[in-house]
Amino acid sequence: MADEEKILQIIPAAGWYATYKSDPENTPLDPIVCFALVEMQQNGETWQEVRPMGTNGKLIELVDSADNFDTVVYKPTYSSSDA
Repeated sequence: MADEEKILQIIPAAGWYATYKSDPENTPLDPIVCFALVEMQQNGETWQEVRPMGTNGKLIELVDSADNFDTVVYKPTYSSSDA
């Protein structure tokens, strides 16, 4: 974990979901609201990462900070009219 984190930019993340480590037969999918370009600093070093953000109640936060975060998946929704 970095000492400092600063969000530089966000972009929408339609169709992207966060997955969390849990019961393998019941893996929850939580919608990702946006991806954030985050600048981080630690021990005098600075770097940037793209990180997923989601809702937690009324807050939007970086979901990859959760202890049980696993990965992100893309699941687009299609309707029969898209064919």
